Amino acid sequence: MTAESYLEACLAYYQSTFDLKRDFEYGGMIYDAYGHFYAHNEKYVLAKEVQMWETNCYEHVFFQIVDELTPDRITQMGRMVSNQAEPELVCRGKKYPPRNHMYSYLTCIFLCRKPLSREAQKAIRSYHFSRTYLFSVRGWCEARTAAVSLTESRICTNRQGSILAEILKKPFYE
Repeated sequence: MTAESYLEACLAYYQSTFDLKRDFEYGGMIYDAYGHFYAHNEKYVLAKEVQMWETNCYEHVFFQIVDELTPDRITQMGRMVSNQAEPELVCRGKKYPPRNHMYSYLTCIFLCRKPLSREAQKAIRSYHFSRTYLFSVRGWCEARTAAVSLTESRICTNRQGSILAEILKKPFYE
């Protein structure tokens, strides 16, 4: 399976709930695709004016095709998440996310044409980023990352991204 056909299969899955953009430039890097998800939930009593609670949930997913994934590339992705994506996409340039923010996931998926090295697998598995805002009153943010080796049909994720493995296996069996 080629990286491009695998990306198309992934995007077909994501397009039902995400707003997708191709060849997306962010933080000085070009991503093959970017997706944004937003969900708004609220509960009210009798009329919309009497609102009990409201939550807003977000996910930003970045897809990048690489020939070979290196630990340096994962470090670079980690800097992008902590220095740019979290302050700009989650907090929107302010100290905290907007009111009623529940959670934001910042997801980076690498589609690798070559097998994953042990060093790259170790760097993916050990990558961790999470923040809570105002003792979770303004929600939290987590970074999820995954690497898909298309030559080996192997998926490697960090702990927060383990849920991605099920989604990323689907194109191999379709």
